[in-house]
Amino acid sequence: METSGFAPEAVYREMVRRADLIYQDLKCADSERHRVLTGQDNRQTLYNLEWLKTSGKPFVVRIPVIPSCNADEENLTACAELVRGAEQLLQVELLPYNPTAPAKYRSTGREFPLRPEEFPEVNYRNLEAIFRSKGLPCVVL
Repeated sequence: METSGFAPEAVYREMVRRADLIYQDLKCADSERHRVLTGQDNRQTLYNLEWLKTSGKPFVVRIPVIPSCNADEENLTACAELVRGAEQLLQVELLPYNPTAPAKYRSTGREFPLRPEEFPEVNYRNLEAIFRSKGLPCVVL
């Protein structure tokens, strides 16, 4: 199951129980920052992630890395702390920014809110090292 984790507790738990492997998104550790970036705080998502860590289900945490949004050391260190110690965590996957995102917005008649042409260069190996330094397996996809 691939999920943002944004679901009522009972629904999330039932779906996890039915799945063999969970791919759990994590964008930001901080709820207010998450709200600014996505329009919704992530308290429910983080609550469900805490439960997932003790559920006994194997899982992968996926972090879409968006320069100027969540690709900073402070956020990723906090994300690493959130998943640290989870015995069933298989790995953390850092998903580099998808340059086709603006076209997807245009195809739905919406304007893309970011300016990718102004994004700073991201050293994904340094970001990967944040997780590895905490003893967490991490790959850049």
